[in-house]
Amino acid sequence: MKKILIKILLGILLLTSISTVSYYFTHPNISQCFLIGFSDFDQIKEGIYVSPETPADERNLLLEVVTQSEARIKDFWGAWTGTPHIIYCHTQEDYDTYGSHTPGVAYLNPFATYIVISPRGLRTDIMSHEMCHVELFTRIGWWASEHEKPTWFDEGLALMLDYRYSKRERRGRYFGFLADWDRGLKAGEDYLPLQSLQTLEDFSQGDLKRQVFAYITSGMEVSRWLEVVGKEGLHEFVAQIADGGEFPQTYSHLESSYKKQANNFTNR
Repeated sequence: MKKILIKILLGILLLTSISTVSYYFTHPNISQCFLIGFSDFDQIKEGIYVSPETPADERNLLLEVVTQSEARIKDFWGAWTGTPHIIYCHTQEDYDTYGSHTPGVAYLNPFATYIVISPRGLRTDIMSHEMCHVELFTRIGWWASEHEKPTWFDEGLALMLDYRYSKRERRGRYFGFLADWDRGLKAGEDYLPLQSLQTLEDFSQGDLKRQVFAYITSGMEVSRWLEVVGKEGLHEFVAQIADGGEFPQTYSHLESSYKKQANNFTNR
């Protein structure tokens, strides 16, 4: 019996080792983030790392951007519950090691979350965008994030804190996205149904114009939905998804419920 247990434990250890090595080769940038504490990057604040050659003014700017972005998160969500490791790459070479093809990226997994910012991504809009990804992930959990959350919702929600696209005030964001969407169609962009933006692979297809239009389409839908359900509905929605609710049904049911409440109030 003892020999059998030893063999089982050795088998588990071997499988774990193989899985770890496999993950390193299939996700090298994320694996590098796991090891950031053992790198030559400087930790300038708890959980915030910068390339060693980052000048003092850039380090200070990073801390300002983080503070401003946390304020946007708290204003939108009510609280900042995410605890990502933030990695700022002063050079493109460093970003090629840790980051992605976009100015900033959030890596979300059950063990830790990371936000990696490139030299051209040191902006409050970009940091706030990535922080929103982390916040949604933290609130609904890994399983729902992987299996329920469509990319169009994740990206559209992040745009509520990112003013690079629609620059109107939050309560009027929908009309800003709608105007941009209408201009895109008139300029020849193909209509993108939400079903075509379900996964990150779907979202990243095509050229840059198509990807920008995917962001606009997502922002338009999420801002429209938020006009109906508001912050209260968003929190209710997130809680239901975290509790095992299915995305399409929960999303549409809440919208119908809040529309009914609004109609009942209007008809009093």
